[in-house]
Amino acid sequence: PYWWVDLISVVPDWTVLVIDAASGSSINGCGSDAASANNPVQVAGDMLEVFRVVRILKIARYNPDSTVLFKALSLSARALAVPVVFVLIGAFFFGAILYYVEHIELVILRADRSGGSPFGDIGEAIWCMLVTFTTVGYGDVSPEGHAGKVVGSVAILAGVVLLAMPLAIVGNNFSKAWEERSKVQLILRVQRTCIDRNISLNGMLQLFEEADTDRSGFLDYLEFHRLLDELGLDYTASEARRLFHLLDEGQSGDITFFEFCHAVFPNLDVERLCDRGILQLEHSSAAASASAA
Repeated sequence: PYWWVDLISVVPDWTVLVIDAASGSSINGCGSDAASANNPVQVAGDMLEVFRVVRILKIARYNPDSTVLFKALSLSARALAVPVVFVLIGAFFFGAILYYVEHIELVILRADRSGGSPFGDIGEAIWCMLVTFTTVGYGDVSPEGHAGKVVGSVAILAGVVLLAMPLAIVGNNFSKAWEERSKVQLILRVQRTCIDRNISLNGMLQLFEEADTDRSGFLDYLEFHRLLDELGLDYTASEARRLFHLLDEGQSGDITFFEFCHAVFPNLDVERLCDRGILQLEHSSAAASASAA
């Protein structure tokens, strides 16, 4: 999953070689002499070489909990689009109003007593609104007129509301992903076990039915623990109970084969395979649950 890190770190090197060949000059590494400091080709090459630093992100592969952060961000991506769009719209809207009210008050009405508007163009006013919405507040540029301060006050209040939404979205999804990290680890371990032992879907069904000693079509906790032992997954009692409740989608106290497959094989439509007869279920209760699903 970290191939993109290598891509980002390698592409700049090839880009430097292309620029070098196209310009007909030699691009030295970082720390070149002062004579080439003003050479745009040299500066561009030095800037691209900085991207090699992204290789440090590959350290995340040694920390399995780092996947929780990536999962939280991926879950939040679509929901974050709404507040981000409103922030941009608000920045453009309030930025334009701020620019014109400052220009009217400080340049037109008080031309003889004021040093002029602090905003040279609308872009600077939009920048001011962006840092206001995000509660960063660099202070490099700010409204000086009374009307501009009123607009800035409204933008501050709007920024608090807009910023609360993405923070809540990411925070909730991070908590959800953190709670399910054991389930994610189980899925990865089961998938690796299936690959290493060459276990097919029918083979997994056979293991599931062998663990179902009472032939009910469901696995209770003890039977689920027996299935984990058959797969060679060594979990403590507390971890196994936690995983059992995570896999129990209906919170019924039992796990069906389909609930197990929904977690282990999320992209596989097991119910449809059963309906087509590709997957044969031994127990009628399990088949009934498939028909109900």
